[in-house]
Amino acid sequence: MNGRILTGRVAVVTGAGRGIGRAAAALLASKGVRVAAVSRTAEQLDSLAREHTPLVHPFPADVSEPGAIPSLFERIRRELGPVTILIACAGTGRFGETLSLPEEVWHATLAVNLTGLYLCNVEAIRQMLDAGGGDIVNVLSVVAEMAAPRMAAYAASKAGALGLTRSLAAEFRARGVRITALLPGATDTPLWDLAGSDLDRSRMMKAEDVAEAAVWCVERPESAAVDALQIMPKEGFL
Repeated sequence: MNGRILTGRVAVVTGAGRGIGRAAAALLASKGVRVAAVSRTAEQLDSLAREHTPLVHPFPADVSEPGAIPSLFERIRRELGPVTILIACAGTGRFGETLSLPEEVWHATLAVNLTGLYLCNVEAIRQMLDAGGGDIVNVLSVVAEMAAPRMAAYAASKAGALGLTRSLAAEFRARGVRITALLPGATDTPLWDLAGSDLDRSRMMKAEDVAEAAVWCVERPESAAVDALQIMPKEGFL
């Protein structure tokens, strides 16, 4: 089963400053894709762009700021062309006892992981419909479907994002937009620096493992639909 050629297409990768997003942006660039790399940290994007000149272009932005998303995507359209690929990797999480979870952490988690994801999907779909189709991969987490203690805000945001992804996939598949929920298990990324966990990161998947799965979802032939894909560390759920 031969995959599609991606050369010349325009992709947006959120969370591109580090972790899975950075690996996905680099992999797309290696395949000749013009990549709009989105992250809050301009310095990380600049270093990524230098490593992958001239295909990676930095677009600093915070996906949790609703008013910023339409103008961000319009700027990308003007500078690079219509977006036909979105790999949404931006995410945040804080783990701990639910009864001591600060309310602001709840709101901040949903703002990035659910509302920001929704807004990026909407703007990408608008451009994809104009361009005749496209591919979206929303990088979520296996906790969208699994019971995980001490992850109330994170699990709620990912479960909501899974429902969103399935709804959008059903709504737009007939109009040429393929939308996949990618559900990785534990992956060694900087998320764990903030999240608060004592899991052994040496046993986790690498960011590049998840990035390769995300790009495979984009490369698959037109005849193949993958609504959800789960990948796990070789030892299973840690």
